[in-house]
Amino acid sequence: MDLEETKRVLQGRWMDHPLHPLVVTFPLGLWTASAAFDILSLITGKPRFRKVADATMAAGLAGAAVAASTGLAEFADMDPSPGRQHATIHGIGNGLLTGLYGVNWALRRTCDGSRRAPFWPFLLSLAGIGGLTFTGWLGGHMVYRHGVGVDTEHTQEHAQEPRAAEQTREREMVHA
Repeated sequence: MDLEETKRVLQGRWMDHPLHPLVVTFPLGLWTASAAFDILSLITGKPRFRKVADATMAAGLAGAAVAASTGLAEFADMDPSPGRQHATIHGIGNGLLTGLYGVNWALRRTCDGSRRAPFWPFLLSLAGIGGLTFTGWLGGHMVYRHGVGVDTEHTQEHAQEPRAAEQTREREMVHA
């Protein structure tokens, strides 16, 4: 597979829909679940919750690699615009957050066999969720404010269909 074909696959062109919005849900959900399991381990003291928190964090790192790949593939075709400027901040922010979760996961590997979530990694998880909230909002802002990733030709084509049907019904009612 050549570079152009790889980019097309990562952009989701094979399914006629951007792939990035789909795959970002994995690191977001897994890292949020990790923090939730940390909280459960703090409340209950049960080691299984800490183990699940660690595992979901590691899975989130794998998901982040896929999400970054799809985001970079989309970014490669963006024209210079305010949307691209926001995409740059979005990508850098998510790269930094992935690094934060990588450090967090490494710290968890070095912590003693405590049954509860380790203090510093837990704080990093909470900071990470704050950062993910911002970069997620920025991703939505890029789509809804700047139309990044929106196929306006296809969207407008389908947006006109219901209106055309409504106008036909109106004409039929007038002539009835």
